[in-house]
Amino acid sequence: MSGLITTCKLRHERLSHRDYLARPELGSTTLKTLDAEGPEYTAATLSGEPAIDNESRALAFGSTVHAIIDGSFASTIVVAPDSYRTADSQKFAAFAADAAEAGRIAITDDEYRAASSCGQSLAFRLAAYMAGRQRWREPSLFWTETTDSGLIVPCKCRPDILLDDGSGGAIYIEIKTARSVATRAIRSDCFRYGYYLQQPHYEAGILASGAKSVRTIFAFVRKSPPYDCRFVELDFSDAESARYRWRQLVNEYATRTQNNDWQSDSIRDPTVLTMGLTYGPQLEVEDDG
Repeated sequence: MSGLITTCKLRHERLSHRDYLARPELGSTTLKTLDAEGPEYTAATLSGEPAIDNESRALAFGSTVHAIIDGSFASTIVVAPDSYRTADSQKFAAFAADAAEAGRIAITDDEYRAASSCGQSLAFRLAAYMAGRQRWREPSLFWTETTDSGLIVPCKCRPDILLDDGSGGAIYIEIKTARSVATRAIRSDCFRYGYYLQQPHYEAGILASGAKSVRTIFAFVRKSPPYDCRFVELDFSDAESARYRWRQLVNEYATRTQNNDWQSDSIRDPTVLTMGLTYGPQLEVEDDG
């Protein structure tokens, strides 16, 4: 029997999910919010305003799937009694609040059954690939980025699964649950939820933490029968474009933080909206050649 593949030396910390979230460093969620919602909304989320709701059932469901895969279910998740049928009831809200105080995530019985099927499906598909490799489950990575203007930005990320690739590099597997795993649906989710921006942020952290190289694979699993899985990676040109946009957002975040300026566009200087419309006659560009 061959030994465990251990060529990647990864600097990381072992933190609970709650302790990781409490850290002030820049995470990909903030950058995705800045890109999608703008600076004023981003500032509101950073300030912790009550009107900004960062919790969702999708997050609880995804966390449950992760816990089933990595064996931490018993210590991190608590299933509500069967009588608490829905997650939007007052009874469940009180139950979830008590669970949060204990550092655990509350889910309904229906959510548990679906998440369990998702986790088992993914675990089966991943098992053979992970066998014999050193792996890290949700390691907490911290590093600094230097902006184009020389500002220093402390950053953080928490990859779902990292595997040793046998040559000093890492394979980053990001688990996503979805209503559909059709190619068109996956493409839509990657854009809608900013997964394409998550990739360069996490890759930067993994490389800064000691990996010689990194390859990102998104593992999608359907949240309903037959709980089928798809494994995808970004096209090279898309990955390069995402990296460029990520760098722009890190620069913008650093500048706005330094200047405490979270104002959006204005009536004098509105955002130019590009929709890619093609109705009617198109303008022709003269060829000087």
